[in-house]
Amino acid sequence: MSELDSESLALKREIEAAFADVRSPGDAEDDLCESLDGGTREEVLRLFGGKRWQDYKDEPLALLLPDPKLPNTVSSGALSPRAFRYFLPVFLLGSAFHRRQLDAIPEYLLHDFVDERMELLSGAQLKAVLSFLGYMKKRYEGFGGEKLGEAVASVKGLLDRAAARPQ
Repeated sequence: MSELDSESLALKREIEAAFADVRSPGDAEDDLCESLDGGTREEVLRLFGGKRWQDYKDEPLALLLPDPKLPNTVSSGALSPRAFRYFLPVFLLGSAFHRRQLDAIPEYLLHDFVDERMELLSGAQLKAVLSFLGYMKKRYEGFGGEKLGEAVASVKGLLDRAAARPQ
């Protein structure tokens, strides 16, 4: 990853810290994939099977876009809930620092942020997602449009509910 400014470095550190203890979902098909067609399942297994998100935190494109000549055919929505939580840091880091190369992936994430899979995230992870959304709004004019507001509201609601839960 190229040299980051202080704001980008702070976001990277927050994301890494928030997701540091998330356990791998496993490598079995059902651990990684939602019920998808065969081609998409194979692509998910090829891209994410046997991988650790921590190995891609400095070069997220190596995981998300292994062949820059080919379009990325797998979005975070293809992952099982546990795999989504586990690999979300790579999607966040890739989207924040390589938005143009990843084409539509950053916008697809906005749809994921209003998904029930977000309920698996801890308070620190939800805060990191909010930081990511604020960063994207500030850095990329027009990013997400109305969907950005929906995503922020959804994540804030989840964060409020997480804070109200007994520890």
